[in-house]
Amino acid sequence: MAEFRPHEVALAEAGIRLVYVGCGLPAMALDFQQTQTLTATVWVDPTRQTYRHLGFVNSWRVLFDLRTLANGRRAWSKGFRQGATQGDPNQQGGVLVVRAGGRAVYGYASEVPGDMPPTETVLAEARRAAV
Repeated sequence: MAEFRPHEVALAEAGIRLVYVGCGLPAMALDFQQTQTLTATVWVDPTRQTYRHLGFVNSWRVLFDLRTLANGRRAWSKGFRQGATQGDPNQQGGVLVVRAGGRAVYGYASEVPGDMPPTETVLAEARRAAV
């Protein structure tokens, strides 16, 4: 989310709708949107059906993966700090770019916390999908 927040306005101006999806409760989504100062929409799926449908990892084992430590160090060095965890801490996310009409044109499933595709790749895919 932190990587996309600076691009929210430009994406909206290009007709691209950015939506963050969490696995918490609606009140958590509102809190997240406010504390992170997001202008984009925040949806929640407390049952995590969306995550299962997309094949996103849900496992406590990811917390002991060395990539989790490396990703945490990278985020820390960039000034990002983990706040209180809301929702399922074992649920990994990902990125999905969907064209108007509902066809997914790009997807990335995170294997461990902090695993994400290059921001520029996602932005390029979103711009391409918007055309």
